[in-house]
Amino acid sequence: LERIAAALQGNPDIFNIDLFEPLIKEVEKELGVEYGKNEDKDRSIRIIADHLRASVMLISEGLTPSNKLQGYVLRKLIRRTVFHSFLLNKRELSGISLPLMARGLIDAYPGINNNWPAKVEVIEEEARKFNVALDKGLKKLDKALTNKEKIDGKFAFDLYQTEGFPLDLTLEILEKEGRTFSDKERKVFQEEFEKHQELSR
Repeated sequence: LERIAAALQGNPDIFNIDLFEPLIKEVEKELGVEYGKNEDKDRSIRIIADHLRASVMLISEGLTPSNKLQGYVLRKLIRRTVFHSFLLNKRELSGISLPLMARGLIDAYPGINNNWPAKVEVIEEEARKFNVALDKGLKKLDKALTNKEKIDGKFAFDLYQTEGFPLDLTLEILEKEGRTFSDKERKVFQEEFEKHQELSR
């Protein structure tokens, strides 16, 4: 549908078509960014728009975030939205409202307005939980960086396991600090992750 709409509207970017435009504008306003100016930021904006829409649709079908099956997918979508909001807003997550950004969907999908407050509650609760995890993880990572500790695959996995802190975010922060994370350390992280999965089973 989006590709057909893009073709009919003469726009090669599906995120510039009328289905997404109101949502993108809300994201721009809420996060203080402008779409179409920077490829890295544009990628995050697209992910936020896509994941917010998917989250709202799943919640509309009665799903709630959980650790199993479709609920796990919903949880990952909301948390990845929070993560990319974090990347765009330079660690200033307080005051950012995912539901406010998601309201831009209502123009294209009026049906989602039904029982909107309940949808807001689900999104905000999951975002709040992940914000807590991000805050705790950032404090541990900042402390390690300040003390010039070695941040290796095991450290990154412990941060992920104890605080739910994503590896992607650890790598992003290390890159900005001029620190490297080798392929060998990625392999260590993956090995620790697989051990954890096996123990969980």
